[in-house]
This record gives sequence, structure tokens and C-alpha cells, in this order.
Amino acid sequence: MALTEGTNCGFCASAPTADPGAGTETVIDNRNWLSKFTTPAGCTTISELGFYIMSTTHSAVAYKIAIYTHNSGSDAPQDLVGSIQTGQNLTGSTAGWYKYTGLNISVSESTIYWLGVEVADSSNDAKTWRDTETDGRIGGADPLSDPISNFSAFDNGVSCAFYAKYDSGEVVYLTPARAQIPA
Repeated sequence: MALTEGTNCGFCASAPTADPGAGTETVIDNRNWLSKFTTPAGCTTISELGFYIMSTTHSAVAYKIAIYTHNSGSDAPQDLVGSIQTGQNLTGSTAGWYKYTGLNISVSESTIYWLGVEVADSSNDAKTWRDTETDGRIGGADPLSDPISNFSAFDNGVSCAFYAKYDSGEVVYLTPARAQIPA
């Protein structure tokens, strides 16, 4: 399986569960990575932020996840949306999706945002997947902050296995049925 926006990276209607299992192994610990994605129509609230760790030799270290607005002039992340999610650690030597749930972050539909992941230095490399078959852009910053600073773009047409699960802003309107009253 490759990285596919809306399925296992970018903005997803449901959280990914399977190993993306394709692309390039990319060391993610002791670095701050950001990946650019566009929200789909109907995406108005982020309830979960996550990323995939494919390595099985890393140590249990802290990680942070954040979402940023897009600066179209510099094609770079800019201001923090909501807050930086902190307080959890990778499970040592365990591959899988790491995430923060129960969030309520407002976003605008059909808008570019950046998903940022910061993983502390691991005694062995913690790695994620990245793929060149997408329209994304990745870069690094040190550290995740508000606003983002020291951003350095280093790859266009690439996305990392970072996702934001969204809840649609669909409103369902109910129409009352008309009752027939016999004459």
C-alpha cells in the first residue's frame, strides 16, 4: 500500500489503521517534520492527529503533533491552529499509528494546512514512511512553535504518513411529515 491522501495521510474521514507499507523509510526522531495537505469539502473540525512509526528498534520517547495555517507567499507553514498536542510517548520498539484523540480543532474546508510532528531523540532511529506520489511538500522546523520558525522546505511532491481525522460539518435537515386527517 502507498501513501494515499484521505486514506492514510492528510485529512481523513476515518483514522488509518493499516501500515502504509510503501515509500521511503525516513528518520523522524530528533527532527521536526511538516507536511502540506488540503482539507476536503466538508472538513470543519479535526478530532484526531496522528502519524505512523514503521521502525521497531526505537526507544520510548515523547512526541508532539500540531496543525498550522499556510503562508501562500512563501509556500510554508505559519500560525498554529489550536494547540500543540503533547504529553505522550512512543511505545519502545513498537510500529504503528501514534495519535492524539478527542480534539476539537476548527479548520476551514478546501484550505491548505500543514501537519507537524516532532519526535524526541531516540536511542535508535524512529522512522516513518514518506512517498513521492503525492502533491505534498515537506520541510523541517526547530521546534514546533507558534508561529513556526526556522522552516526549511526540502522536498516538493512528497508527503509523510501524518494524518488529521476530521468530522464533517454536514447539517442534516429533517422535514416533518404531513399528517392526513380524515374528514
